[in-house]
Formats: sequence, C-alpha cells, structure tokens
Amino acid sequence: SFRQLGLWFLQFALCLRPEQIDATTDFVAGRRALREWYAMQYVYLWTMLIVMLCIIILCKWHLSLLYIWFIPATVLVYAIAVHTMPYWMQGISACPPHTGAAVELAGIFTVLVFLFLFVLARACFMFPCLCAPEIPGWLFFPPDNPPPSPLQGDVDLGAILILLAKIRSGFPDLWTDCQWAVPERPAVAAAVWLAPDVGLHHMPASRTNASSAH
Repeated sequence: SFRQLGLWFLQFALCLRPEQIDATTDFVAGRRALREWYAMQYVYLWTMLIVMLCIIILCKWHLSLLYIWFIPATVLVYAIAVHTMPYWMQGISACPPHTGAAVELAGIFTVLVFLFLFVLARACFMFPCLCAPEIPGWLFFPPDNPPPSPLQGDVDLGAILILLAKIRSGFPDLWTDCQWAVPERPAVAAAVWLAPDVGLHHMPASRTNASSAH
C-alpha cells in the first residue's frame, strides 16, 4: 500500500492521462510478492507489539509528553522496512528498470514530508523549552499530583501559532525560561491559558481574581 501511494503521487506529479497510466503500469503478484507481504506483516506486528508494550510500561511508570516520539519513530521503522526488505530478499531484481527508482524516491519523499509536517505541528510537545513559557517544561514530566494544566481549548492549533511566533522572533527565550519547577496551585489558578477561538491566550492574574470574586 505504501508503494501504491507513492505510485499515485508520481502519476499525479507527472500529470499522466488514464491511457498512459494503463500503458505504463502493470503489477504481477507472484510468489515473491507473497513472501515480501508475509515479511512486511512480520515487521509490522512485532514493531507494534514492542511499541505498545513500551507505551504501557512507560505510562505505568510515568506520564510524559515525550511519548509522542513513538509515532514518528514507528513510521520511520515501517518506511525502512518497506524500502529495504525487497532488496534484502530479491536483490536488484526487486527494482523495475524503468519506474522502480522513481516510485521508491516518491515513497521516501512522501514519508519525509509526513514526518516534517508531523514534527512541525507538534514540535511544542516534542521538544521541551521550545515553546516556553507558554508551554512550560514541567508539563513534559508532570508530578504525581499535578496542578491544573495551563493548556486549555484548541491546544493543537494554539501550539502551532506559538511555534510560528517563536520562529519569527528567533526564539529569544529558548533555554532561559523553561519553567521546569511546578508552580504553586494559587499561581497556576491565577494564570490560566484559555482558547475561546484559536490559540492560547493569557488571562492576567488581577482579572482572574476579580472574576473568581464575583
């Protein structure tokens, strides 16, 4: 299926007409394809089993935002298996002379684009201190009895907007305001991040206290 997606992307990029696609594409699934499919299933199942066991054990030990790294790591393992196992099993004959290299490069490019977009969209939750102080460092290793989270609302879109603002400003507070220490509960309650529309917006302490008093 990964190679089929790569082939579709290549056909779209080359603007091939339906008759050109029929004339240049021919798949024959013989015994070699069946052996490769069984090998791929073996890699998929064992990788998923190991990843799920690691997530269960780590979550029992301690929760952390850094577990998001399991997603791109798993995708990378799958991509390596897809693009290397046919050559390990069949040699150079696994690559058709006319379109094989183009399809492989299209598949690799698709994986790289996905990984780049995934990391870009969730960079604030994958790299501690990158988006601090809006996303404090203590969220990556929260205590057993954590205070209320400073992230509320549409945190995904809000984190992207924060990251873009940090990139435009050149990350002026990188490594200097990570906020690894867990704040006291009154301080957190007086500085709640809200997202009524998009993004993460800070409510001043005086305004929050006045609202709670009413």
